[in-house]
Amino acid sequence: MKFKSFLSLSYFLIILLMNACVQEKSEEIISKSFEFRYVSSDAAANGITDFKGPTSVFDLDERMDYLAKFAQYGAGFFNDQGLNTMVVQQEEIDSALQKLKSQPKPEIRRLIELDDWRYLGYKEDMRETKLQRLNEWNQMANADVQDEALLLSEGEIVRPFRPQNWRMVFSWKIKPLEQKQDVTFSFSDAVQVGLSSDGSFFYISDGDTTKKATYQPGQFYQLKVEIDLESGRYNFFVNDDLLADFELLSENKQEIDRLTIKTSHKVTLDDLWAVEYALGERGSKTQPYFINTFMDENFSVPPSPKGFEQMAYDDSQWKEVPYKRYAHGGERHRDEVLYLRKKINIGDFETARLNIETVRPSAEIYINGTRIKEVGRVPETIDVSQVLKPGTENLIAIKVDPYAVDEVNYHMSTDRWSSWFAGLMELELTNESYINDVFAYTSDISDSATVQLQIKANSENDEGFTGTLVTQFYPWYPEETNHIAAQSIENVHLEKGISKTIEQSIVIKNPELWTTESPNLYKVRIVLLDPDGNAVDDYVLTTGLRTISQDGGIFRINGKPEVLFGPLVFNQPYPLENVSKWMFSPPESKWVETILESKKMNSNAIRMSVHDQRVAGVNDRR
Repeated sequence: MKFKSFLSLSYFLIILLMNACVQEKSEEIISKSFEFRYVSSDAAANGITDFKGPTSVFDLDERMDYLAKFAQYGAGFFNDQGLNTMVVQQEEIDSALQKLKSQPKPEIRRLIELDDWRYLGYKEDMRETKLQRLNEWNQMANADVQDEALLLSEGEIVRPFRPQNWRMVFSWKIKPLEQKQDVTFSFSDAVQVGLSSDGSFFYISDGDTTKKATYQPGQFYQLKVEIDLESGRYNFFVNDDLLADFELLSENKQEIDRLTIKTSHKVTLDDLWAVEYALGERGSKTQPYFINTFMDENFSVPPSPKGFEQMAYDDSQWKEVPYKRYAHGGERHRDEVLYLRKKINIGDFETARLNIETVRPSAEIYINGTRIKEVGRVPETIDVSQVLKPGTENLIAIKVDPYAVDEVNYHMSTDRWSSWFAGLMELELTNESYINDVFAYTSDISDSATVQLQIKANSENDEGFTGTLVTQFYPWYPEETNHIAAQSIENVHLEKGISKTIEQSIVIKNPELWTTESPNLYKVRIVLLDPDGNAVDDYVLTTGLRTISQDGGIFRINGKPEVLFGPLVFNQPYPLENVSKWMFSPPESKWVETILESKKMNSNAIRMSVHDQRVAGVNDRR
C-alpha cells in the first residue's frame, strides 16, 4: 500500500481538545490542540511507528509527506501560516517578571544579598593562547587588532581552520564604517554572504545573488551562517532575522576549511565564533553528533586570575554577571574555572554568617584573602564573624570548578559540559542571640488551619539569653495586610553555644488556603525579645496553608481530590548554544517562560527533572 495514494482516505482528526473555564457565566478557551493520525492496515505499526525497528512502516518520503500535511493542517488550525509564532511572547515574559513579588525582609537582622558579582572564565594557558592568536591576526595584511576588535582595511584575508565535512555554524559581528561597503565572507567558495555597496545585505545561492534588508554605518550587526554539506544548503541570518532559508550552496563541497574576507572599505569585526557538528553514529539516541567549537575570537586577552582572592587584585577587565546564579559552561567554555569577586562594606555587626544556596559541582570560598571552606551542592551556613571586617570594605571571592558529565543520557544534550555555577548567597548579620532557622508546615485543615513550627535558636553570649519568642502570621499574597491572623508568645532560655529547637503549634482561624487555583501565602515573622521587650532578632518566611495526602489511592490537596497535570521539564532552554550551559541554572526569564507556556496548556503543575528553589516547594528555601 503506497502512502501518497492512501492519504485522502486515511487522515482523520481524532481528538480536538478544548479546555474551558467558566467565569461570570462566560466561557474562555484556555488551550486547544489536535491529533493527526495515519491509518494503516500494516499490523506491524501496532498503534505507533518509529524510525527504526519492527514498528517502522514509513520510508523517508512517506514521513516527509506526512509531516508536510501535518504542518499544512496545523497552520490553518492555529491560524499561523509560518508555524513560527512563539507560544509566549517576550512582552508577556517581561510583564510577568515585573509582577513577581519579592520575599519579605526582616526588620532587625540584616540580610545582605550578594549579587552583581564580577566574573572571569579561565583555563590553563588561556592568556598565552589568546596572545598567540591575536599575533596571528596582526600578521595578516590589512588586519589590525584595535580596542578588542579586528579592523580590516581594503584587501583580502584568509583564515584556515580544521576541515569541516558535515554541519557547522559561523557567527560574527560586523560594523560598517561607511555608508557604502563591499564586504564578502566566503566559506571555501561554497557560501558567500556580505554587505553590498547599495546599503543592503546579500547572499549567493547557486550562482544567483539576492539582496535583502539594509544596514547603517557605525553600528554592529550580528551575522550567522548555518551550513549543511549533506543537503548542500545553508541559512543566513542578520540580527536573528532569517534572510536566506535553506538555500543551495554556490558549489557542492565535501569539506569547508577556510574563511576568506574581501573588503573594499574599512570595516570592524568582532566575536567570531564557529561550531562544528560532527556526525556520530547514525540512529544513536545519545550521540548522533558531536559539538566542538573550532574558532572563537573576541580579539581580547583575559587577565591571569593569579591572586584573585586578594583585595589588591585588579578585576577591571572582568565582566559583571548577566543574571543571578550565573551559569558558566557549555563546550565553548570547557575546562574553564569560573572565578567570582564581590566587594562590600557591611558596617558593624556582632555575628556574621554566609548562607550558600548551592554550588555546582564544587567551589572554594575566600574572604579577604583567607580560604574559608570548600563547598558543594548541599546548602551551607558558614560562620564568618572572625574573617569579615566591620566598618570597612570586604572581599568575597569564589573559585567554581568546571564540570562535565561522564556519560550522556538519552534526555540530555550531546554537550557534556553542563552548567557550573554558584547559587544565591547572602550575609546574615545578627546580634549574639539569634534565630538560626525556621521550618513551618500545615498539619491539619478544617474550619481552621493548624501550623507546626520548628524554630532553632542560638546564643553566643557568655550569659546565654532569656527572653520572649513572638510568632505572628500575616496575609501576604496576593494581598498583603498588617492584620495579625494568628500569634504565639512564649518564654525562651538559650544556653551559650547550644542550639535549641522550640516547637510551636499555631491555629489560624478562617484561613485562606493554598490551592493550585489560588496560591495564597502568609508571612510568618518570629521575633526574639529581651526581658525589657526590645527586639533582639527576627526571622521572616512565607508559607502556604495546605495539606497533601493520599486517601483511598486518591491524591488530595487540603483533603480534596486533585488531579495534577503538566509537562515534564528537562530544562533545556534555547538557543542551542546555551542548552547545556543553562541546563541547571538559566536566567529567571527562562523559568517564567516555561511556566507561562505550561499555563497556556492548561497545566496546574510542572514535573521538574532539574530542581530549583524558585519553582520547587512553597517558598521554602530548603
